[in-house]
Order: sequence, then C-alpha cells, then structure tokens
Amino acid sequence: MSHASDKDTKKMPLSRLLILVLACGIFLFSGFQLYSYFTENRADEQLQQDLIGQAVVIATEPVQTVPEEGTVPATEPVEQPPISVDFTVLREQNPDVVGWIYCEGTIINYPIVQGEDNQQYLRRRYDGTKSTLGSIFLDFRNLSDFSDLNNLIYGHNIRSGQMFAPLMSYRDQAFYEEHPIMWLLTPDTAYRLDLIAGLVVPSDSEIYGIYSYPEELMEGLEYVISHSTFTAGPVDLQSVERIVTLSTCSYDFNDARYVVIGSMHEVAYPEVGSAG
Repeated sequence: MSHASDKDTKKMPLSRLLILVLACGIFLFSGFQLYSYFTENRADEQLQQDLIGQAVVIATEPVQTVPEEGTVPATEPVEQPPISVDFTVLREQNPDVVGWIYCEGTIINYPIVQGEDNQQYLRRRYDGTKSTLGSIFLDFRNLSDFSDLNNLIYGHNIRSGQMFAPLMSYRDQAFYEEHPIMWLLTPDTAYRLDLIAGLVVPSDSEIYGIYSYPEELMEGLEYVISHSTFTAGPVDLQSVERIVTLSTCSYDFNDARYVVIGSMHEVAYPEVGSAG
C-alpha cells in the first residue's frame, strides 16, 4: 500500500514562490510598459500625419518661380521651399506654434512650438496633451521670429525614429550628402538651412548660447566646423549671418547631445496651397 500523502509532497519554499511572483509581476509590468510605448508612438505618428494633412502641402517637384519683369533678370529663378504651411490652421489649434521644420526624405516634418520655459513641451505634444515624445520646440530665450544670431531648436531622439532621431544619422558623411539642407518656415518668412556642421557636445556647451555679437557667432562656428562629424566643404563664414542649432540627446557620455548647425538663408515665401 502506498503511503504517499500531502505531507510527503514537496512544497515549494516560500522564498522561491515570492521570487516567482515577483518575476511574473515584472514581466507583466514590462509588457504593459512596452505596449504603452508603442501605442503612444502610433498615436503621435497618426496625430502628426493628420496635422500634415490639415496644414501642409508638399510639392511634387522642386519649386522655383520666375520673377516679374523688371525686378531681377527674368531668367533667374527664385528659390522657394518644397512645402507650404497654413499657419492660420496651426495657430487656431495652438498659438504657441512659431514655425515648421522640414527635411526632405526624412521623417522631420514638424511644427515648432515655443513655451514659457524649456520644460513646457518636453513631454507634451504641439496641442498641449501629454506625451513622452514631446514636441519640437524653440528655446524660450529665443525671439519667436528666429531673428537671433543662434536659434536653438530641440527634439527628442526617439528609438522608433520619430522627432529628431534622424539627426543622429548626420554622423555619416553619406547621409549628409543625401540631405545637406533643411527648410524652416515661419508665419512671415521662409529659410533654406544649409547644414554646415554636426557634432557631439555636453549639455552645457557654449553652442547653447544665444550670442549677442557676430564675433561670438564666428568663434563658435570655427569650433563646430573643426569638430564636425561630416564635411560640408568650404564654408564661407563671412556669409553666415544667423544659424539654427538643432539639438537632440546622444548617448556618447552622460548628458551628451548631438547638434546639427544650419546657416539660415531667406528664400521666397511660398503660397499656401490646399492641404489634404
């Protein structure tokens, strides 16, 4: 006769049971966090696509117009951005919208907002709702019309490739050669951004200064060009009057940032087309 009974059954030690329960809890929590992350990313991406559909028209061919007789030689084309943006639509949704940045062939096609400080849009979408992806935003110290010598624009480096993640690709010379310019539109002015340098800097780098004098700007440009991860060819510093500094997180060291510097050149303002 078998004498197997409950008292003969080996019971799992309490400590092992607690470890198992804890491991299951961590697994479930991690799974929930991962699900939330991807769900939020999809929601942000859809929101952005909806916004582009409402306010942005992307030209199918390079936009150039021939000026009227008597202004400049009629054979000389006038460069325009490859997009037009309806800022009336954008500002009806959020008056903090101050511009739009676009880089052809990349995901960079975003509104630029400006808050009362640099924390306001760090974890909020352009419409003010909460999101870990945040927004592309102009430094609160800058003038909203981008008329400073150094205009600082920030965006997160998102693993999914959204926001300012493409900036990291400027470590590669080939990527720069494929995307040497960006476009910046404001409600009143349009700019071509000729990218002249990209480099890793600490978060307290002097490149985050607004600059008060052209001499400060020139000194800063000499440094960033000499340390750039790509070569933009000979850069005539005397022709650089204002710059945009695009900044995102890097992971080279603690509090590292990767910045891309663009020289601002005003171009003809595009007519607002019909989005959709």
